[in-house]
Parts: sequence; structure tokens; C-alpha cells
Amino acid sequence: MMSKEFCVDYASSDTRCSIRTNVNNNIANIKIPSCEIDTYAQMLKNLGYKEVYLKSYLNYNVEKYERMIFEAKEEISRLQKVLATYQEELEKAKNNKKENSKNICNWLWETS
Repeated sequence: MMSKEFCVDYASSDTRCSIRTNVNNNIANIKIPSCEIDTYAQMLKNLGYKEVYLKSYLNYNVEKYERMIFEAKEEISRLQKVLATYQEELEKAKNNKKENSKNICNWLWETS
């Protein structure tokens, strides 16, 4: 049985990617524009090729999302502190308003 696989090297460059095909240990390298990678990969799948992945690519995705989750948790923590500060300031403002509501200056803008 013939073995047909392909692997995408997304890190080739910003504008071009490499797709390597392996048919019974005959390896070919094809450079294509990055914007066409999905179309080309789907065509290979339609021709019976199995997509295989670079370990570094899979690791990169895991690390990327772990980093994004860590950063999001840090941002949530920071925003919770900001929210707590705003809530404290709101309570202070309400208390100040309540304490001083009998001492309102309503004559400041009056002219003689």
C-alpha cells in the first residue's frame, strides 16, 4: 500500500510556506504563498494524503495558548484590584455625600 503524507512548515517565512510531501519515502518540498496554504492542504487531503504535523508546531500552539491563558489571568487579577479600588472610592463618595448633604452651598454662584 502506498503511503502519502504531507506536512506544512508554517515558519518558512512570512509570505511563503513549505509543504513537504512524502510518498513512499520520496520527499518533495513545495513552496507556496502563505495565503494559499489552506487550499493547497485541502487539495492534498482530497488526493488521499494524510496530514502530519511538526512536533515543534504542536508544542508552539500549546505554549502559545498557555501563555495567553496566563496573561489573561494576570489581567483579570489586575482588573479585580482596579474594580475593588473603584468600589471603595464609590463607598467613600457616597458616605461623603451623606455626611455633607446638610452642608450644601447653594449661594456660591449668586451675584450681589
